[in-house]
Amino acid sequence: MQDKKTIIAAFAGDLVFDAKTIKIIEKEGCNILAQRIWQPFRNADFGLVNLEAPITDRSITRENKRYNLRIPSKALPLLEKKIVFSLANNHIMDYGYKGLEDTINHFIKNGIRFAGAGFNLEEARKPFIFQTGHFSIAVVCATDPRYQPAGASIPGTNPADPEMLKDTLRNVRDQVDIVIVSLHIGMEFVPAPTPFMKSLGELCIEEGASV
Repeated sequence: MQDKKTIIAAFAGDLVFDAKTIKIIEKEGCNILAQRIWQPFRNADFGLVNLEAPITDRSITRENKRYNLRIPSKALPLLEKKIVFSLANNHIMDYGYKGLEDTINHFIKNGIRFAGAGFNLEEARKPFIFQTGHFSIAVVCATDPRYQPAGASIPGTNPADPEMLKDTLRNVRDQVDIVIVSLHIGMEFVPAPTPFMKSLGELCIEEGASV
């Protein structure tokens, strides 16, 4: 029997539902496919996954970008509600402000947990805080500042700026038992962490991150 004073967390990287996934949904529905996708999370109390695309049915993509990713809204039932989805990444703005707006509205309407992006910088920086078992948990999600950061009144991502991360962690660490930080950052095709990545990781640990 699991000790009530322990929890099991599950983590995964980038999640995108492609055209093949949509064909399976159309043929079999969402229930069976959702069971397959989240099987590794079955015994977890909660999970954290990076959602590497907006959920939108729009067709206008960002200009001057080679790859634009999108998840049609018909895939929404595939999203497990005990997962916290990070929206802090380099593809969440592929369909512009409206694509992000659609995603957030879908999540709010369907009770899906998320962090890492918002309609403005204040919202984008907010940790997602929740309770599971005996523990209160805060999830902080941020991404490379190059990836469409939110502004005072501009939708976008939570930038992994050292001073802002430090401020966020100092504000939340005494409010919860566990702080989890997810940073979507780094150079593609470079196999080792950069000095900036290392310094951010060290900063998060120094400022109270548990994971």
